[in-house]
Amino acid sequence: MKRTNTGADAYLTGFFDLLTGAMDRVIPSSLMFVAFTLAVAWPVNAQPPAPADNSQLVNQLPSGLRQQGMEILDPQNRSTSAASLSAMQKSGGVDVTPFLIALVDANRCPRDRRYCSRLLAASVADYGDSQARAALERWAGLGNDPELASIAFEQLYSADTAPLRKLLDKQRETALSSGDPAAIKRYGQFEQQWLPLLNGSSFPPFLYQPPALFSVKPEGKSIRFVAFGDFGNSSEDEKAVAGEILKVHKKKPFDFGITLGDNFYPRGAESTSDPRWHAWWERLYGRLGIPFYPTLGNHDWLNSGSAAAEVLYSRQSRSWQMPSPYYTYTAGPAQFFALDTAYLTEGELLWLKGELQRSHAKWKIVYAHHPFYSATATRGDNKLLIERLLPLLKDSADMYIAGHDHNLQVFKPEGKLHFVVAGGGGATLYDMKQYGRSQFKSKTHGFAVIEVNEHRIEVKLIDSGGKTLYEDEITS
Repeated sequence: MKRTNTGADAYLTGFFDLLTGAMDRVIPSSLMFVAFTLAVAWPVNAQPPAPADNSQLVNQLPSGLRQQGMEILDPQNRSTSAASLSAMQKSGGVDVTPFLIALVDANRCPRDRRYCSRLLAASVADYGDSQARAALERWAGLGNDPELASIAFEQLYSADTAPLRKLLDKQRETALSSGDPAAIKRYGQFEQQWLPLLNGSSFPPFLYQPPALFSVKPEGKSIRFVAFGDFGNSSEDEKAVAGEILKVHKKKPFDFGITLGDNFYPRGAESTSDPRWHAWWERLYGRLGIPFYPTLGNHDWLNSGSAAAEVLYSRQSRSWQMPSPYYTYTAGPAQFFALDTAYLTEGELLWLKGELQRSHAKWKIVYAHHPFYSATATRGDNKLLIERLLPLLKDSADMYIAGHDHNLQVFKPEGKLHFVVAGGGGATLYDMKQYGRSQFKSKTHGFAVIEVNEHRIEVKLIDSGGKTLYEDEITS
């Protein structure tokens, strides 16, 4: 396709033609074949027999990687095995593919079969790995394992749309380098239309439209709120955290609450009528009698319709109030900015920049799912957020609250921006590591209690047993 660069936004029309044309080429060439496969190609019992033991599994690896493979399979290394497998796949490339396939066939993957399938899809996208593709296509045709068939189909879609996601990234760079605000804005709208679709989510673009600034408590009043993330699994740990939140609320009531994403495990809410809304949300948190203003986490986007369900449920709940994936409101002396960092688009960043500039609030508090920094053993700093979001916040906002890491953390401020992680809402805890930016870290379930008045922000991190582990204040 011939393209010309005759102006700052000339790329946009060409990009639309290129992207829609590429969708026509890529999707039918692979996924339509797999759809046919689901109906006729693979027999019901097409899955081969699983290897019997660890030695048979690791023999699928080159000899130099077999010891590492045994360590990954060791139950004592369960907390780090997934990260180790990912690192092995990144360094070993297609040499690791037979091992990954054997793990899926034996149902021995760290975390779950989706995790190994995702690594195989990455190998298809990055290396054109025909062996990985053949395995995914075989699993997609399994009639006796619909869960694995669904996973495989999903990962084939991910692999085949990877070139389009890269094209979207390239066009972002083109838009930004143009320096034309109008062109950047148009690209941002286009990105919001396509990015969820290319990642397998059916999110209507109109739901991205945030409401106008609204108020939840008058400006002259002090406020008290609770914050937690990574909780929606109905585990005993979640129930313990929720119970302690209720106890603290009864002693000194909260005005409202915020969630930091991963509201429903493992793959978000199924619909607005999903029974988990009552069993996991209303029963545990609706009983506080206060509104919550949630954000989306990566798990809330994994089901194709879950993000939309979580936005639309706001229309039928008094306790759950999430009008769009990102939005802003005032409460007392503070303005809050709820962000979606799972799909951080240029449209969202442009909106945030404008809202920060218009804000006259004494305090500006930003919250989202993903942290900038991490003292979690198997994770590192979020380079994308540090590059794209941090420059907007470090001199204009006062606090950034996040989840994603299943623990409690506080980091050294950057500029005027203070960092809190409260991802201990109930999901399985993550190990910690030594980290130079840390001011506090604890591998424990818990939540944050934050009070704000005209003069200060007071922060407490409380565990599920009611013990205050950390407290500090921010003054102007």
